Amino acid sequence: MGFSIHDVVVYGTNGTCEIVDICEKSFGGVRQDYYILRPVYDAKSTVFVPVGNPALCSRMKPLLQREEVDALIDALPEEESVWIEDEKLRREKYRAILECGNREELVKLIRTLYLHQQKQVRQGKKLHLADQRVFHNAQKMLHDELAFVLHIAPEEVGAFIEKRLEDHERTAQ
Repeated sequence: MGFSIHDVVVYGTNGTCEIVDICEKSFGGVRQDYYILRPVYDAKSTVFVPVGNPALCSRMKPLLQREEVDALIDALPEEESVWIEDEKLRREKYRAILECGNREELVKLIRTLYLHQQKQVRQGKKLHLADQRVFHNAQKMLHDELAFVLHIAPEEVGAFIEKRLEDHERTAQ
């Protein structure tokens, strides 16, 4: 899929980015065309994606549409947990989910870590630091995209999701 200047995409763990330019650059003596991405919520950052690299370009995804956002939120209560007891396996699986950027998998991951965090709190414990980091990164990736699509601030996404779920539950009764 080809992208154009001013397209807004999701790019891996960099999240929601605008393509600000497509131009030829030279890195390491090799000249090639690059997508120049600027993260929407971090204007100081710049990401260079080689146009001719299918593996890296496949990480650039079009934004969800509003209907897809609504469906993703509405499916939250039914999402299964992906908790893995083995810490090493859990770290590998969760890192793969973050790198892939599949929104359904991110939602499952966020829900799983949220529920595990609540369980830990009830037991007077905290979420493991590595799990906290994954939880934060997954939320940031998803919340940045949803905020852009919904035209709200990223910090308002959590409240938006809660309200939508409450409204959905009320109408289902």
